[in-house]
Amino acid sequence: MNRFSFALRKRASKKEGASSGGIWISVLLFVGLIILSASALTYSQTGSAPLSIEVSASVSQVDDPDYSHALEVSWKVTGGTPPYDVTLEIVGPDGTTEVHHKEASEGTRQFKLAHPDGGTVLVNVKAEDSSGSSASGMTSVSLAPSPRVEIDEGVLDKGVLACRKMAFSTEEDFVTQGPEPADGNPIISDGDLLGEGCVVCARNADLLQAFKVTVDLGLDAVDIIDVDRYLVAFSTELDSPNTGQFTAGDLLITNGAVIPNAALLYGFHLRRVDLGLDAVHFVGESGKIIEFFDYVKSAGREYWLREGGLQASLRQYGLDIWFSTEGTGPYPTQPAFLDGDLLSARDGIIVARNSLLLPPGVPAGIPNRGVDFGLDAVTCDRAGNREHIHFSTEILYKREPGFTDGDVLLILDGVVYTNKDLVHCFEPKSNFLGLDALYIDRP
Repeated sequence: MNRFSFALRKRASKKEGASSGGIWISVLLFVGLIILSASALTYSQTGSAPLSIEVSASVSQVDDPDYSHALEVSWKVTGGTPPYDVTLEIVGPDGTTEVHHKEASEGTRQFKLAHPDGGTVLVNVKAEDSSGSSASGMTSVSLAPSPRVEIDEGVLDKGVLACRKMAFSTEEDFVTQGPEPADGNPIISDGDLLGEGCVVCARNADLLQAFKVTVDLGLDAVDIIDVDRYLVAFSTELDSPNTGQFTAGDLLITNGAVIPNAALLYGFHLRRVDLGLDAVHFVGESGKIIEFFDYVKSAGREYWLREGGLQASLRQYGLDIWFSTEGTGPYPTQPAFLDGDLLSARDGIIVARNSLLLPPGVPAGIPNRGVDFGLDAVTCDRAGNREHIHFSTEILYKREPGFTDGDVLLILDGVVYTNKDLVHCFEPKSNFLGLDALYIDRP
């Protein structure tokens, strides 16, 4: 082959290679245009901007004994690929978290908060779209401390302080013919808290002051935790006139806290029932009880309707609540306990049966011995030593060893104070007025 022909072949080869390379470049450019067109088509069809969330919140104080503030949260989820899975989280100043699932992509909701001491609330809205992408939006609001309920110092000086050692209530109203109460009203209500020496420790309205209830609702159970702090646990005979505030079976605290009757009964496998509350006594260290009361108030009544919430908190604080009911549970024909039995809210057990509270000669107990004498009031030491249990019954017993339903009895022993011992210094026209609530500092 001569040089001329070789040169011609070489040039032809280069030309062919250039032509082939151009074809491949054209193919790649065409495929790229298709991909870009497909991407542009997808974007234009779905309008799929990046997933994002807008969230805002505002807060205001409320006039409600169970809550301190109202929180309003607004949010809007945009972009991504609908539908969305939206979750709303609210974290309180104490770290408690409230979670709400399956929210709409856009909305406004209001929540009631119980944080009277104020603090910062965090609001976090999370969203995930159908493609698996996720986003979140967060904001925070500051809660101003709520005004504290002011207790009349005159009540403390002249009344409640007199109940350091002993306090009680009667089953009937009466007019004192003896010492005149500090407020000048001679009428003693069955809702008033009385102390030794014929002193009215607190009127029913004083006990209910934090609940803004001015009518007399009676007094069915009482336990004085701290006189100086004016912390008294109690129950009433009537429901609150304020709809949904509390029932006659709920356990109330003078700081405005409420424990629903259903929460007390949860350990006995009873759900959403109210069997009344006839007697109450807290077991545990006084300091822990005071801390627990603050927590009960901050959480709000509805919080304690959670299944097992009360029992878990009582264990956490090392406390128990001994109490009795006005009704037999769960059914009168199949009683798990009687209204004369002393119960444990924490453990869901019977602390002392009615048959073991009363002396052996009294036919107490169903079905074996014949009669449920009821348990209208109870008190003990904070350590829960059962041999120190003092109580009163709902009915009397005339045979030996006899007692009335207004006397104070010691477990397995009998009468310690007669009803006359308690009320005689008021010089009432009747020496028997019954006994509904009882507290003794060191029984």
